[in-house]
Amino acid sequence: MRRLTMTKCCSGLVMTLAMCGAAVAQEATEAAKPAEAKTHQVKRGLFQIEIALDGVLEAKQMTPIVVRPKSWKEMTVVSAVAHGERVTKGQTLVTLDLSDLDRALADQTQALELAKLKLAQAEEEYKLLERSAPLDMEQVERAKKIFDEDLQLFFTEDLEQSRQIAEYSLKQSKSSLENEQEELKQLEKMYAADDLTEETEEIVLKRQREATERAKFYVTMAEREYERTLKYDLPRQEQSRKLSAELAAINYTRSKLTLPVALKQASLELRTQQVALEKSEKALADLQADRKLLEIVAPSDGVVYYGKCTAGQWTAAATVAERLQAGGNLAPNDVFMTIVAPGGLWLRGAAEEKDLSMLRVGLAGTVTPTALPDARLPAQLAEISAIPIASGKFDAKFDLTTGDHAERLVAGMNAKLKLVAYRNESAVLVPTAAVFSDEATPDEQYVLIQTEPGKHEKRPVEIGHKNDKQAEIKSGLTGDETILAEKPAE
Repeated sequence: MRRLTMTKCCSGLVMTLAMCGAAVAQEATEAAKPAEAKTHQVKRGLFQIEIALDGVLEAKQMTPIVVRPKSWKEMTVVSAVAHGERVTKGQTLVTLDLSDLDRALADQTQALELAKLKLAQAEEEYKLLERSAPLDMEQVERAKKIFDEDLQLFFTEDLEQSRQIAEYSLKQSKSSLENEQEELKQLEKMYAADDLTEETEEIVLKRQREATERAKFYVTMAEREYERTLKYDLPRQEQSRKLSAELAAINYTRSKLTLPVALKQASLELRTQQVALEKSEKALADLQADRKLLEIVAPSDGVVYYGKCTAGQWTAAATVAERLQAGGNLAPNDVFMTIVAPGGLWLRGAAEEKDLSMLRVGLAGTVTPTALPDARLPAQLAEISAIPIASGKFDAKFDLTTGDHAERLVAGMNAKLKLVAYRNESAVLVPTAAVFSDEATPDEQYVLIQTEPGKHEKRPVEIGHKNDKQAEIKSGLTGDETILAEKPAE
């Protein structure tokens, strides 16, 4: 019994081993066979390329509000209209504190009047100097000539004549004294011999003695005057005349130099005052223009937006809101408001560089505003920038038809855009991965047509448009072929 059982067990083990061996052999045989390649049935169908981008609604008519004063820089806010407020043309947008500007205008007006007076004075001084300079020069020349002539006369005539006069005066004084003395002597003789009374005699002699004393005094004075003339007066006159002639020559030389310079300086001063007046007039005109400019009013009807619109985006609105509070300060040349005209909007977005070849003016699309998720608004590409606005991005504008939704759409809202860049309703389509090319001939593309199970052949094809999944075959296939979906292993 035990032997029978063992026999049965051995038989079962042998059979099991045989079956396992057969299975292993079958698997080895199947593994040795090449795997059957996946195929794809070529068909015709709809092929289209869609381009999607995010955009923002932008008003077609916007007027930036910016103050560009010529000279006045202080702009302190008193009050301003609110962000989003509707305004009409001519309505005050911002009221500024212009009290300092008004004072500056008054000061500049006074400065202009002073500049006019200075110019008038400079003009008169120049005219007078222009007339007097030749006369002054003539007078200097004449003075020099006179001093030169006087000096020459002094040496040729006056000096000797003065000596002669002094000598003659001294000689005359001495001669007069001698005469008086001789007369006194004769009188004394005469009165000693005649019978005249003593009283008369004394009177005559007294008078003659006095005359003689005067003559002696005059001789003494003449001697002193003669000595003084020769020792002091004539040398001093000589020195004085030489000095005067030299000074006249110097004054003549100086005048020849200084009078033309003075005339030129007067001319320059006149021009300086003319320029000063021009500057003063311009400064006043600039302040007057700034005064008018700083009365900030709406140039047109519309809605007030704080800040500046850049590519559809409103920049620095929060910062501008702080500046437009009472006591805030506006900066020259900065856009602090924008008046958005009611009506036309367009969509503005950034197109990808990879989509440029598919974009063309007039290309139609559909816009879905974020605020109206169920709306589908027609749009057309109006323009696209020739150069990028950022790396790989190009500015694109799309005309938008708002229709019944116009009242609910405003500038600054976000939206999404879909464009059908290409559409072919009966395109021959194949998987993009089923189109091959060899390294040796990368420009020659082909598919592998299945001729029978396990066999295939190359078929050159011309590719049209394609995306990540499908490729459009322009030539080489008719639409009823079976191709390999992937390149078989070598």
